[in-house]
Amino acid sequence: MIKTLNYARLSNHLLFTFVKRLLALFGLISAPETSSAKPFIDKTTRTFDAFSKAFENNGADPYTALKAEKDDERDETYLAFRTYIEACSHRLDDNSRRHADTILRVIKKHGWSAWSKGYKRQTAVHSTMFADIRNNYTDSIDALQASMWLEEAEQTQRNFEAVTQESIKQPEGPSLSELRPDLIKSLRSLLNMTQLILESDPTDENEKLVADINELIGNTMTSVKATNTRKHNQNEEETSTEAESK
Repeated sequence: MIKTLNYARLSNHLLFTFVKRLLALFGLISAPETSSAKPFIDKTTRTFDAFSKAFENNGADPYTALKAEKDDERDETYLAFRTYIEACSHRLDDNSRRHADTILRVIKKHGWSAWSKGYKRQTAVHSTMFADIRNNYTDSIDALQASMWLEEAEQTQRNFEAVTQESIKQPEGPSLSELRPDLIKSLRSLLNMTQLILESDPTDENEKLVADINELIGNTMTSVKATNTRKHNQNEEETSTEAESK
């Protein structure tokens, strides 16, 4: 019996690796051209080829490096602004401390460590944060002489958004998310047919093929669990760090 594979939990990278190794297993059977699974193997191969091309091109976006550079710049200017406000909160002047504490509360409200999140999350949080400060707390910014620090952070945010918009305009082929359903559908059909072949013709070769497939599925799901554990631990660490900063 072929083990159940939880496709929804597979990242695109794990799905790519799984199908690549699965097709290699089918390539080892003695007479693949006459196998009842051949039409299903061919269909999976075609959908995998399309998915593989998109997967390999996924990191080839010419804007990838530029977006990373602009993201680094906005991280630095945001941290400079935040650090300056923090420094003002330690001044002996009560008025400066009061205004600094006000801005720090706004930053914490929107997301103290949003700079370390994904591009979209950071863009959304920082845009809202800067708008809030501009609309409601300019008196505190002026009192702290922090306009230069805020303007620089806002400008690098705009620079990143401009590069992101340019990258969206570039013509692209089908995305991984568009190709993934067809690949999974053909994969399900191939595994179902393989199970039927084993039931109708339980030869040593077919039993070995299913055993190898089950081992591959087991190893893949182990990788999923390991990845999820790392993400969980990282999220807990980031949450703890953010809580300590408040």
